[in-house]
Amino acid sequence: MEFTGDWTSAACGGRQFARNIHFDADGAYSAIDLMSPCPVGTQCLTSGLMAYEGIWSVENDTLELRDMGGTSAPGPHPTSFRADDLGRLVESGCPYTKGLTVPDGYEPSKVTPKSVR
Repeated sequence: MEFTGDWTSAACGGRQFARNIHFDADGAYSAIDLMSPCPVGTQCLTSGLMAYEGIWSVENDTLELRDMGGTSAPGPHPTSFRADDLGRLVESGCPYTKGLTVPDGYEPSKVTPKSVR
C-alpha cells in the first residue's frame, strides 16, 4: 500500500479534533492536530493548531512512528498505523483517508503538516 502523502482523520474515540498527517518518502512524518482552529472573522490568542513530527518505519505490516516533538506538541500522538481492506490507515481504531481536513476559512497550506527539520 502506498501511504506517503497527506492523510486525515476526523475526531475519533477520545480524540475530540481532526488530525492531518503527512508521510514523506524519506522516513519522516509531520502532523497537525486541529484542536480548536480560530473561527473566520475572529482574533484568537492561539491558532489551536498543534504541530509535531518524527520518523516512521515499516515493521511486520505496521507503520511505526517515533515522535520527535515539535514547537507545540501536547500528546498523546499516534504510534502505529495498519492498513485496512478499504485502503485506509487505521490508528487505535480511528480511520485515516488520503487528503486533508481544512476548517472553514483556512487555506490548505495553513493545515498541511510540514517538517521543520
